[in-house]
Amino acid sequence: MTLANYRQQWPVGQGGFHAARLLDDGELIVRYVVDCGAMSTYDATRDTRIDSYIEGEGGEGTNLDYLFITHAHGDHLNGVERLLDALTGMKVVVIVMPLLNVVDRLISYARTASVDPKAAATTFYRDFIVDPVKAVSRFGPEQIIQVRSSGPGGRAPFSINDGGPDSNSPFLRANDDTPRMPLKLFGSGKLQRAKAPATSPKKAQANPKVQVWVADDSLALVHRGSSSSRRWLLAPYVDPRVEEDAAAFMDALAAARKVSVAQLQAWLTKTSNVKLLLTHGLAHLIAAYHAVRKDLNVTSLSLYSGPVPEDVLSHPKPSTKVVFGNGCLTVTSYEKRVAWLGTGDAALKQVARRKAFFEHYGNLVDQVHTFVLPHHGSEGNFDIELLKNTQAFLCIAAADTYSNWRHPGTAVVQTVASEGRHLCVVTAAEITQVWELIELA
Repeated sequence: MTLANYRQQWPVGQGGFHAARLLDDGELIVRYVVDCGAMSTYDATRDTRIDSYIEGEGGEGTNLDYLFITHAHGDHLNGVERLLDALTGMKVVVIVMPLLNVVDRLISYARTASVDPKAAATTFYRDFIVDPVKAVSRFGPEQIIQVRSSGPGGRAPFSINDGGPDSNSPFLRANDDTPRMPLKLFGSGKLQRAKAPATSPKKAQANPKVQVWVADDSLALVHRGSSSSRRWLLAPYVDPRVEEDAAAFMDALAAARKVSVAQLQAWLTKTSNVKLLLTHGLAHLIAAYHAVRKDLNVTSLSLYSGPVPEDVLSHPKPSTKVVFGNGCLTVTSYEKRVAWLGTGDAALKQVARRKAFFEHYGNLVDQVHTFVLPHHGSEGNFDIELLKNTQAFLCIAAADTYSNWRHPGTAVVQTVASEGRHLCVVTAAEITQVWELIELA
């Protein structure tokens, strides 16, 4: 009886596209994707990889159990339409994303419009900035879960040795008659039902029964195979935007539009005004972004994907097979560290924010085998403590050449090498794809 996790970091260029399956004795339990997008320079490559993924998973109409969106930058979102296309794409069941307020979204749009105008001009991306829930509802999910920071003291389930949360947490899957294990949310935190967006008859995929939730990041998804005693955890963490950055951006935007910040905030409460700003006030957004600085922090979701620690302790020698690139190097090891930890654009260079990140995940970081460097390996989001605390065997930077960007940064590459870790930079080249097979026997 084997619980296995097969995962791939697809080579889409400067962007992000991670896909994985959880299998119980070869039978699919869960299929999920974390982000799907790339800078528009890599549009053709991105689309080719998405098509290959869809075909490999069974073709159009295949269920995608979860789509996780880490943040609102275009290079993590602009492949979603192709992935979930009504005719040629997959059928998503649950979409999970951070709870984003209008300032988060405007900062993200201003950055995307500044560095990649083509990506910012797409209808879906604009719609996402105006109203994220309504924008993704067009793909017909059963559930949309918006995750918010649980704040100080909030922790991922199973992150401390307390026996874990009980199993009486609420079901979230609408159709409990699914042959797979139904979705359960574990942990201690608030879960609130939110209003579903109005559906348009023009949106053929729209699900009129979609359930929308707001959940603390101290709640997580747990799955168990029918024949295995193992449990697999998908645990989010939300790194909220830096308030000083947001305030400075709003000051600059209000000045560009010649209104007070209070007037601007009141005006932005109407989604019609947000949409107007994206189409007719773009110059103001870009000016405000550059007036502050180029890399403003935005709210970002991290994700732990790995076994429940107490299950690992009862089976001390799981088999871990890791293949780097396109068969260039194969490493097989037997250890307890098998988890994957993605960090989106989390601002983990700052001491206080890094401390909150590690407190949230607690003992879970002891399971991390693969660590995806924040913000494509940017030096502005990195600190050596990320390596020392996780002790990850493999580090991944999803990055490629773009303008004069240094992703991953020289200091990051040197630090990873100096710590004796493996670094894979996943570019647009097919040979750089990373896939891993994790087997928990």
